Amino acid sequence: MSSTTMALSPIASNTSPLHGENGTTDHLNAFFSQFTHFGSYDPSGPVTDEFNRMCDEYGWPKCSQEKQNARELFQDALTQDFNDAYGTDVNSTASWQTLCRTLNITPIPTELEECRTTVKQTHVNLVDLVDTRRTGQPVTVYDSEDELRAYTIFTRKFFPRESAYAGGLLRYLLRKILSPSNDAPRPTRHGKENAVGRVIGGGIKKRGSGRSRSHRGRNRR
Repeated sequence: MSSTTMALSPIASNTSPLHGENGTTDHLNAFFSQFTHFGSYDPSGPVTDEFNRMCDEYGWPKCSQEKQNARELFQDALTQDFNDAYGTDVNSTASWQTLCRTLNITPIPTELEECRTTVKQTHVNLVDLVDTRRTGQPVTVYDSEDELRAYTIFTRKFFPRESAYAGGLLRYLLRKILSPSNDAPRPTRHGKENAVGRVIGGGIKKRGSGRSRSHRGRNRR
């Protein structure tokens, strides 16, 4: 497939965010709407899968500047949609309760510190927290950091380490990810730590559905 080159403009200044079914601002839909040649975009599909399909559609080489530019805008939109879904205030009990609700934690704690502690003890992929609003599929909570790390590497669902759009809540979660438990090994790939950007705390098993699903059981597009 021949490579198609197009000028990319920052979403925040040139593209009005679209609105999702719940009336929330949808930066990811706004991002994908810029790429008119990606006519098969599925707004209910997992965002990483949709981004990869779009890159294939445009025929961008792995290390091309076009793909890098698109990825940066994609990550900004991902961050903004996280903010819209869960809030930005790390000291907001309501934001932590929203995370608990998404993770199917019951009963939902009423106090801030209890909410925070409960979420911190949970192994979940941060991209999945955004995906669940799109796909309607429950978020998988894993039994260990190793299991979550394997899933993240296999699916390549990496959340941006740094973003100008990251609110206080997201930055707090990312800091916890950057400091995993001391006894957890840190596998590397191409000299970089792969666990960064994917783990929240450790210990709570998946609620509501029993065991966590194996990453090998997921379809990979």
